[in-house]
Amino acid sequence: MDYHGKLAFEHGIADGLFGGKFSLGIGVSAINSITEKAEGTVIGTYDYSYHWVKYERNKYGSNKYLESGDKQRTGQGTADADSYRDDVSLMLQLSLHYNVSDKLDTYLTIGGGGCAIIPVFANIHNEKGFAKMDHDEYDARLGWGMQYSFNDLDHVKWDGGDTKFAPSASAFIGARYYFSSHWAAQIEAGLVGMNIKKSFGHVYNLGSIGVCYKF
Repeated sequence: MDYHGKLAFEHGIADGLFGGKFSLGIGVSAINSITEKAEGTVIGTYDYSYHWVKYERNKYGSNKYLESGDKQRTGQGTADADSYRDDVSLMLQLSLHYNVSDKLDTYLTIGGGGCAIIPVFANIHNEKGFAKMDHDEYDARLGWGMQYSFNDLDHVKWDGGDTKFAPSASAFIGARYYFSSHWAAQIEAGLVGMNIKKSFGHVYNLGSIGVCYKF
């Protein structure tokens, strides 16, 4: 099941249309949609450098650093994870209202704008192909030791994890029932569509409830 949240502001621009019960409003909306989690295998790539130090030890047990440098680590691994999308859309919107009564307002809203499509990987476990090491070893025969540490998972980039930006559009129908002169309960259903050409898909709002405040 997808989860959907919306924050919107609307300003009325025309009243008394089509015989008196219709009105028109324009506004802006911010929509957050979270898709259902799906468990599967993800691929991660790492490409980074870690620092190493070579040292010798004097008779008092103190280390004297001889040289240091950086070493590159590159590779790929896998892990099991719960993946989902956390999308945020910002849109301009146009609404056509039909005022059934003083207390009941129904509406159709369409919008257009942009969307940040944010992949999320959670509950990452069963990692394979990654290494971690914290090394500090002195060889008395050689007269020197090495220090270094690295953790591939600190630098992993999961495939498909980049945030993407795309045009988006929305269409909603809804109703508001005013239980006071300013406050109303609201029910709404519709969809948010992300850049159909790139097949980012749609997030459907099969039904949501909320509150509305009229200034």
